Amino acid sequence: MLSNIAGIIGGKFGLYGHLPALLYKYGTVALSIKNQEFVRTRLDLKKYYDRIVWLKDDQEVLAQSSLLVLAVPPLAQEEIIFNNIELLTSKNLF
Repeated sequence: MLSNIAGIIGGKFGLYGHLPALLYKYGTVALSIKNQEFVRTRLDLKKYYDRIVWLKDDQEVLAQSSLLVLAVPPLAQEEIIFNNIELLTSKNLF
C-alpha cells in the first residue's frame, strides 16, 4: 500500500467532486489509467495531472490507497465492498 494516499474509483463525478479536495488534503491521489485521457483533456482537471499516481486498474487503486472514495452508483459500491471486504477493513472508505 502506498503511504497516506487517497484513491478514487469512478469516473467523471468522482474526479470533479473529489479530486481537487483530496489533492489539497493528501497531495497525491491514485487513479486508474482508464481516467488518464479524461483528466489530460479537461481544462479544469489537467492542471492536476502530474500530482496523480496512475495505476493499472481500479483493483490496484483499491489495494494501494489508504483512503478510498467509491464514486460509483450504489449497486457498484455494494459489489466492490462485498468482493473486497477483507482488504477494505484497514482503509478509510467514502
